[in-house]
Amino acid sequence: MSLENKIPSVVFDTNILVSAIQFDRLPLSLLNLAVDRKITLVLSEAILSEFYRVLKVKFKRSEEELDRIIDLIVANASIVNPTEEITKIKEKDSDNRILECAIAGDVSFIVSGDTKHLLPIKEFRGIEILSPRQFMEKIIKN
Repeated sequence: MSLENKIPSVVFDTNILVSAIQFDRLPLSLLNLAVDRKITLVLSEAILSEFYRVLKVKFKRSEEELDRIIDLIVANASIVNPTEEITKIKEKDSDNRILECAIAGDVSFIVSGDTKHLLPIKEFRGIEILSPRQFMEKIIKN
């Protein structure tokens, strides 16, 4: 798919969002692409809920801080409501929510750090599944 003259639409896996907030570096650069309107970030309530839960439970973020983070992300994303239930990934059902969001949002890419379940698929119904580095290289190249 050519990216010329088209803003790519992309779903970020929860781990990309968490890494952008907690650890900075490449995932934050990817999130900044959405803020700068160089990509269209597509998310669902399921992804946002898991993101919220991980930051609250694992990283002990306060509800007030989490609300600000979620508001910032939602302001820079398109939120979709998936209607199709996907069961492709048997080992980790929450990864199916990523695929459902991608289908509902009619995106071109899924960006994930999940080397066990999502990245090995490489492509799902015409949607490329890329690591953060692969995605960034593709964006820079185009």
